Amino acid sequence: MTNSSRYGKLAEQEAASRYGFDVVHNEWRDGCHQNGTPVQVKAAQEKRLSGSEGRFRLWEADHRRLRARDGWYVFVAYRPHGNGIRVINMVRKRPSDVPVGGFYGSGRHPHGNRQAKVAVSDIF
Repeated sequence: MTNSSRYGKLAEQEAASRYGFDVVHNEWRDGCHQNGTPVQVKAAQEKRLSGSEGRFRLWEADHRRLRARDGWYVFVAYRPHGNGIRVINMVRKRPSDVPVGGFYGSGRHPHGNRQAKVAVSDIF
């Protein structure tokens, strides 16, 4: 498992604990509230190794599904800390409240080929 995958799983656990949903994966969501409301957790390092600002990657097909089902994103900004993460900031947002400038092609990816990258500072 890569560091980013491990950090993402830790961010999911933190988000589920704070917002009270079950971590239940399928092809487009990371969790679900007891009433069926879907949740997708997006995690990003506050600063990347290069020193540039971290970014959250959103996939257009997932974004559309989440919006159609009145779901939530949970955005988690973190710093690596030992073998884990230190959460710097966390917020829950409806997809319609996320400042997506536009989706663009990204090549072959299991989530589809159109993505948007949103800076950490655009969320917080």
